[in-house]
Amino acid sequence: MVDYSAFRDGERDGWSSRANNYGDATARATLQTIPKLLDHARIFPSAKVLNAGCGPGYVAASAKLLGADVEGIDYSAGMVERAKTQFPEIKFSIADVEDLPMRDGTFDAVLCNIVLFHVTDPKRAMSETRRVLKHSSLRNRLNHSIYAYDFESGTTRTIMMRIADRKDNIKMGQTNEIDLAALSEIEYAVTDMANLNQEVWKHITAFDYPT
Repeated sequence: MVDYSAFRDGERDGWSSRANNYGDATARATLQTIPKLLDHARIFPSAKVLNAGCGPGYVAASAKLLGADVEGIDYSAGMVERAKTQFPEIKFSIADVEDLPMRDGTFDAVLCNIVLFHVTDPKRAMSETRRVLKHSSLRNRLNHSIYAYDFESGTTRTIMMRIADRKDNIKMGQTNEIDLAALSEIEYAVTDMANLNQEVWKHITAFDYPT
């Protein structure tokens, strides 16, 4: 069995020593791939994203600009410190892409930009990134408002419900009586909801989200 410890140590220490100079040369190449990487990842607002092998944090920062909830990890302490300095609003920590400390199914996307030839076992690295990805189709987690008639009081009410599919419970929320003004707005609300639903499914179709 080949001992890759010297290679691992060299990668960790070498990139730590070059972290502050990364933007002077290496970044000129690696920055060019970020737009295509994000395009393929189909990042959406509030998506939970891991930038594995984050280096000085450029990919993580780009994903954050798209609205993602992102964090970055790198094996090199110097790179992590550089990323923290450049992008203090993002969480960066030292970790190994071949042995990620995150739980299964944590992230909507894992981004690795020119990383695999820096690891000793690319197959294991890919397996780890797959492990921490959410393996699920598009889920509904929506607030719904239903209209109910109370026979005892003779009043019509709205009831808010939070529904998440693949769960066995529905949480009831705030209840309000409906007056004449509210009734007159229902038709407009239904029209707006229908239009919004069409727009949502346009995006789902355009970006080929799993359903």
